[in-house]
Amino acid sequence: MENALLVGLMVAVGAVLFLWRREAAGRARAEHEAREAVNRATALEGQLAGAGFKLQALVDASHDMLLLLDQAMRVELAGPASESFFGQPGAGKGLMRFTGSLDLEQAARETLGSQDPPEEGRVRLRDRAFSVRGVPFQEGVVLALADISELERLARARRDLVNNLSHELRTPLTALSLLAETMVGPAARDPKVAKDSARKIVDQVDVLRKMLQDMLDLTAIESGDEFLRMEDVQVAPLLAESINLLQPLADRHAVALVTDAAENLTVRADREKLLRALANMLDNAIKFSPRDGVVRLTAGANPDMVEIRVEDDGPGIPPYELERVFERFYRSSHARAMPGTGLGLAIAKHIAEAQGGRIWAENRKPPAGGAVFTLQLPRV
Repeated sequence: MENALLVGLMVAVGAVLFLWRREAAGRARAEHEAREAVNRATALEGQLAGAGFKLQALVDASHDMLLLLDQAMRVELAGPASESFFGQPGAGKGLMRFTGSLDLEQAARETLGSQDPPEEGRVRLRDRAFSVRGVPFQEGVVLALADISELERLARARRDLVNNLSHELRTPLTALSLLAETMVGPAARDPKVAKDSARKIVDQVDVLRKMLQDMLDLTAIESGDEFLRMEDVQVAPLLAESINLLQPLADRHAVALVTDAAENLTVRADREKLLRALANMLDNAIKFSPRDGVVRLTAGANPDMVEIRVEDDGPGIPPYELERVFERFYRSSHARAMPGTGLGLAIAKHIAEAQGGRIWAENRKPPAGGAVFTLQLPRV
């Protein structure tokens, strides 16, 4: 009987030990699995955080404006370029509230509902042109906006250049052809006709030469191939030299050139390039002055700067064109009947800015007519 009880007790103890060991093993497995789950969650969290940091870094590094939107068109992430352009933080705002652009929101909604590959569109924001590319994903859409205003301006400038050159080359070439026919025809036996034709041929060749030189000069300046040879330049003698250079053109247009420069004005500049800028300014003033008009070239100074002014008696410049006249290839509404490429003032601006100065245009105060171009350089 005692043996039976002992056996039963041993069996019970064994069963308890077995159950305890199994439970302990189960707890160990559960704890191991829990630790593994925690580790996986921690790793995933790290990966997500890393991905978030990478995404933020990618957005921050982009020069384009990047916007991450949810399906309700709310901004979840906006890059620095976007917030700088729109002048406010973007996160949490509706796209329309953030950008003020109905066209941009329409482009985002079309992208969100499209199954086709994204197409590039265009919108205008604050008078600037942007290309827009949208990429949908499960939770929303990403918009990338690139400023293409300068590309549009350059494309427009190239078209203007082709149109201008086509027109401007046709005029002197036609004139040269007609004058050459005159020179070899019977009329050339008259010395007066021959001399007049030869003078006109020289004039037309000068037009072609100036067009070519303007294009070469601007290309060299913009490419950085030209070096500045800075020196102390006396202003009064330089103005007198520029008058001498342009006197033949002024005589042909029956325009008087008048100069007045304060004594002992000196600037630190590249003399030859500054002379080129003044010649371009005078050339422009002479072309727009009426016959028997006057172009005034003057120079004065304040304690820091020397100002060289070119005034004409022409029609003046429409206010909306006062800044645009310095754009390369730009021809104002008054200039389209004049020969030239529209590069002279652009060259003058590059020369002034390269030497630490600036140039601007304004109209003379009524009742006087005409325009005033001022070139300002640091005084020595």
